[in-house]
Amino acid sequence: MNVVFDFPYEIPGAAYKINISIYNPESRVIAECSRTIERSELKSSLDSQAPLKSVALKELATPVEPEHFETTLKDKSRGFVLFSRSPLAYVFPGSRPEKRECIGQFSLTVCRNEFEPVTFSIYPLRDLGEVRVKVDDLKSARGIIPREKIKVAHVELVEDTIDCPEGSFRNMPRLIRPGGKVVVLRGMTQRFWLTLRVDRDVAPGTYSGRVTVSPENGMEVHIPLNVEVTPIVLEDIPGVDYSMLMTYEFTELAMPWSENNRNKIYNAACRIFRDYKDHGMTTICIHSPFVLIKKEDGSPRLDDIFAALRAARDTGFTRPVIWYMGHLIQTSKPKHPGNITGFDADFHLTLLEELVKRVTKYSRENGCPEVIFLPIDEADDSYQDYREMRKRITPFLVKAIAEAGGKSMLTGSDYGKFSKEDYFCSCKFRPGDLEKAHSYGKTYWLYNNAVATRCRNPAYARFIYGYYTWQTGVDGMSTWTFQ
Repeated sequence: MNVVFDFPYEIPGAAYKINISIYNPESRVIAECSRTIERSELKSSLDSQAPLKSVALKELATPVEPEHFETTLKDKSRGFVLFSRSPLAYVFPGSRPEKRECIGQFSLTVCRNEFEPVTFSIYPLRDLGEVRVKVDDLKSARGIIPREKIKVAHVELVEDTIDCPEGSFRNMPRLIRPGGKVVVLRGMTQRFWLTLRVDRDVAPGTYSGRVTVSPENGMEVHIPLNVEVTPIVLEDIPGVDYSMLMTYEFTELAMPWSENNRNKIYNAACRIFRDYKDHGMTTICIHSPFVLIKKEDGSPRLDDIFAALRAARDTGFTRPVIWYMGHLIQTSKPKHPGNITGFDADFHLTLLEELVKRVTKYSRENGCPEVIFLPIDEADDSYQDYREMRKRITPFLVKAIAEAGGKSMLTGSDYGKFSKEDYFCSCKFRPGDLEKAHSYGKTYWLYNNAVATRCRNPAYARFIYGYYTWQTGVDGMSTWTFQ
């Protein structure tokens, strides 16, 4: 049974009591139960037989570097040292500048239609109080890059368990928080992150301005910023799609929020879509709600996917988008809502055809991108296949999509197990599979989950989405959401 709770958008940490009552047609209670659980235990499934227990995670220490050089009287008078490291290297509160990293100006070369990060860190020699960072317009003889094209942010720590022993975590500087104001304490290095947007119509040339660092307790510093804009215009790689796999920006719109809250959710989701596009994503892969939610007339409520399609259209996505809806048709993995144990072939195959027809029709009538339908995730995963049902029904899912006039995608590790799908997204690259897919006129993607779930090296993500995708010749590269 799928039970849907209309939870608030954010749930505070506390103990929660869940009461469930079952009524007969005469509105008489025929069964009821209750359970008190902690906020951390509110999740997609709950084993009623398993004992509830809380686990205290051990915090692992983050690196503390030695002092690499003796600070000068000028540094001490100013109250801090400015230094810069590669955006692909982490800067921790315990990081310390090396002499070669100290900066007096920023100089960089960019292409048109490009985003480029400019990062610097403050090593405070005393409590600086609130530090503010702002930027000027960048000017040249041929034009101007307004300050609005430079986003100012600071880097915050987040709890992270990647690459940690079980039962432990470490605080990693992985969150780029918009805003140029932050309190900086003695000895706690703070990184700032500027993102420069150079539009495609910016005239080539050298643009100059400055970055101003203003501490509450310290000396204000102006850092020259020089940007060389080349005549080159960056474009998407033809024929290669990039996306985040199965994202949840619009799923809340299937719930009965007020119009004001629905607008907030929609606008926030649109900002994420624009951020995807700005960072090189060429398409999107949308995740449905975890259960089928119906309107009063019994038809599926599809506000979320319709809103996502409009947003994709309005933010400039033109490539086919992927819609994963396995939870709606009871094909998800056994421990998830909308899972395979509730699958009924007669009902759910018919429902699948209806979903394909309605979403395809909406997309065409509203000028939205084409939709590729992903009806089941990792169908060849025998470890999570209840009585091998997911593997057995997959050919019928693909057939139902085709008969409804749509195109299908499957995810998995071995191309050829099903072979009738239009797109295959593999977790393992095999050159023979790519050649076989292309010989059938099919599209072959990869998804690399290690980028988001098992790797703490930003350079690896750049390698996977850059050189590796080009070198393998695949048609698309994706990563399971952004955990």
